[in-house]
Amino acid sequence: MSPTFELILTCCLTTTGIGFALLLVARLRAALVLTRTSRLASLEIRTRLSTQRLNAILIAENAQLISKGIDQGSLFLQAGHRVVSDLTLGILQLIPATRDRAQLIRETHNAISTGLYGAFREINKQIGGNIAESLKKNTKPRRKKAVGVRARARVAGRKNRG
Repeated sequence: MSPTFELILTCCLTTTGIGFALLLVARLRAALVLTRTSRLASLEIRTRLSTQRLNAILIAENAQLISKGIDQGSLFLQAGHRVVSDLTLGILQLIPATRDRAQLIRETHNAISTGLYGAFREINKQIGGNIAESLKKNTKPRRKKAVGVRARARVAGRKNRG
């Protein structure tokens, strides 16, 4: 081989090697971009799922607060109702002609209103508690089952077979 031919061959092989190296660098950069894109998409999905879970927890907590507010409000209304009825029926009890009848009406009225307000609070407690509990159950993260090597191999085999 002549020295000129060796020089040309060396230049060709060097150029080919440099071109191949540049091609590999370009492919690695493309793979890096794809990896970053996949990681960002994964992060976005995890963030969205966490946000949904936290929103559901907030809704459940708000349902409990509303239930407690309704309970406290009904206690307040019951007390106000009792004051008005005691005042009205108390005045009627001061009159001798209506005393006995007013006492009977007061007892009946208080029994009915206590039962109604109690039932309302119990219904509110059951419904509000059930709503909050069902919302909280839906917020628990689901854990994936660990997949063994054999199971993965079976799945991979099925995919390869078509």
